Amino acid sequence: MNAARMNPQRGAVVMVALAQLAVGAAAIFARFALATGGAVGVSWARMSIAALVMIATIPFFGRLSDRVGRRRTYAIGSIVTALSAYAAFYFMTPGADKLVLWLAIIVPFGVLYASVYGPEAALFCELFDARVRYTGISFVYQFSGIFASGLTPIIATSLLPLGGNKPWLICAYILVVSMISAASVFAMRDMHKRDMTADNVVPGLKPAKQA
Repeated sequence: MNAARMNPQRGAVVMVALAQLAVGAAAIFARFALATGGAVGVSWARMSIAALVMIATIPFFGRLSDRVGRRRTYAIGSIVTALSAYAAFYFMTPGADKLVLWLAIIVPFGVLYASVYGPEAALFCELFDARVRYTGISFVYQFSGIFASGLTPIIATSLLPLGGNKPWLICAYILVVSMISAASVFAMRDMHKRDMTADNVVPGLKPAKQA
């Protein structure tokens, strides 16, 4: 039996580590891309287009995780998204070509980051039994929201002057967080092929017939 299912508290701790990327990296990328890239043309319009692209890419990566597994999709997506932050900020320079600037926003945020969001919901749900699933997921989202969303802006703001007002230390922070997320994923068992309806079977009772 999966250790996370035997011990929901352990599963919650693993999920908190996973959520660091989902809450932290998105906040850093969006806010600091707008803050540091505003002078070169990065705007809410470009960020909005990237968000619209995610409407298509999130289901795509969710479907991909059904085939190749949640862990592989999530872990690779975490690392690739973190590395793309370096490229994105590198191209956010004065005189940058408009097409390059568009790609620097849309590709990392609209395409690559969807590889994390796509499998995330199913990955988290499969981590818990049905009897504790809502409680476990709710705890993780609230707990990680406090620490990830609360601490991330403080950490990023502190790193910016230390890096000479350049975003490279922030990119390094994103990479470290992503590596923690990837390691946390591989600490779990990939359960995307298991029958989740088995969670609803009560010992001694016959399962209801399907309509």
